[in-house]
Amino acid sequence: ECNFIAKEKLKHIVSKDAFDIEGLGKKVIDNFWELKFVKTPADIFSLDYGKIEKLEGWGKLSIKNLQNAINKSKNIVLDRFIYSIGIRHIGQENAKILGNFFKKIEKFSELFNKKKRAEILKNLEDLNGIGDTQIKSIDDFFSLKKNLEIVQSLILKLNIMEMKKINKNGKLINKSVMFTGGFKKMSRSEAKSLAEENGAKILGSVSKKLNYLIIGNSKPTKKKIEKAKELKVSLMTEENWYDLLDR
Repeated sequence: ECNFIAKEKLKHIVSKDAFDIEGLGKKVIDNFWELKFVKTPADIFSLDYGKIEKLEGWGKLSIKNLQNAINKSKNIVLDRFIYSIGIRHIGQENAKILGNFFKKIEKFSELFNKKKRAEILKNLEDLNGIGDTQIKSIDDFFSLKKNLEIVQSLILKLNIMEMKKINKNGKLINKSVMFTGGFKKMSRSEAKSLAEENGAKILGSVSKKLNYLIIGNSKPTKKKIEKAKELKVSLMTEENWYDLLDR
């Protein structure tokens, strides 16, 4: 693909809803790209921190924090991995459906094989939430040799975990939640995973369907809070959230 698209995909892969690598923002990716530190997603997990230390604005502490964030992100659940690799028309909800279908990375990796892919794609037709557009997009993605090379090299760097089973007795069964602001004790992605394990559905916007807006202590969005109050959605602080789930 062209350099612009390749670089934008790197920005997607490090974003909050994907690998959630704190310290690898858009400007840092632009900088590392120009310096040829990263060209493919796998390069993120093989960074030369000695070279980074020579750059202006990078001290030992910031490099250590980046290294920790990258190492932490190596452990990723299958659905987040599927979303992260940037298959067109595969959003977070589609990725969850696919993650529950494949269950393990080994099964998902069968998409690399043309014959097996054809069989898998037929089975995907029966999945609620996966339509012709998504199926064609998956086929197109894995038909490109470059994509296969990039995804396979990335898999080798990671520990891709099975989808976590939903607790049918979870405290958030049949509830919808949304998060705003950063948390002290866990990342946004960990908070979402915890909510889903307890049966919650994660919403992307404030609406009448929302049961709880969970407000982190760091930079919550005022507009979301105001709209939630208008719609009489229950507001929950970070501390309330931990109390609810006995954390």
